[in-house]
Amino acid sequence: MINIAVCDDERIFSELIAEKIRDELQKYDYMFQIDYYTSGIELLTQHESALYDIVFLDIDMPKINGYETLLQLRKLKPDILAVFITHHRGLIYPSYKYHPFMLLTKLDFTSKIHGVVKEVLGELKNIRELDTYYTITRYGHEQSILKRRIIYAEAVHHGAKLHTLDGVFKIRKSLQELYSELDCGYLVFCHRSCIVNVKHVHEIHQNTVLLDNGVKLPLSQRHVTEIIKKYK
Repeated sequence: MINIAVCDDERIFSELIAEKIRDELQKYDYMFQIDYYTSGIELLTQHESALYDIVFLDIDMPKINGYETLLQLRKLKPDILAVFITHHRGLIYPSYKYHPFMLLTKLDFTSKIHGVVKEVLGELKNIRELDTYYTITRYGHEQSILKRRIIYAEAVHHGAKLHTLDGVFKIRKSLQELYSELDCGYLVFCHRSCIVNVKHVHEIHQNTVLLDNGVKLPLSQRHVTEIIKKYK
């Protein structure tokens, strides 16, 4: 089930956005619910009892604008995906510091909605994949590790080491085999010798990535684009 909120202080446009999103989602095999609101306050009140996965959010609204609304939404659901929509192109650049998934002008919305929905569904799949488990066998026993708790993996002699918030695990598989089995868009190569969980990247430098636990991993040029795209 995908829960989506649309919030725009112009009711007509809020209804139009919801209708266009509904038309696109019907092309996919997903169950979904779309609610629309005409103020950030109204949205926040409802979000407390029904957390949304995706929000399409107008920036310029009275009382509480889109920026402030998103900050409040993230207190309850940090990984909510936000698509900012605005009439004012001048608001696009200041929006980047709030790390929305996408930014659109209202003039472009209808022509770009197909691509927007496709991308946001792919990103939601990656987020949900982090809440699944990877199972390893140790000393004849299986142990399941939540993918969200994986920090990074590194190639070692005769296998790989998986570094997690729950400890370090030796795996007798190549790093490429491990990558294929993890099958999550946020667990990516940063170097041929390392896989990193982008959610644990704190800073990106020219040749390294700094993780939130202080570890530095090598970053090769062939993987820079993918890391930056996922790092928000």
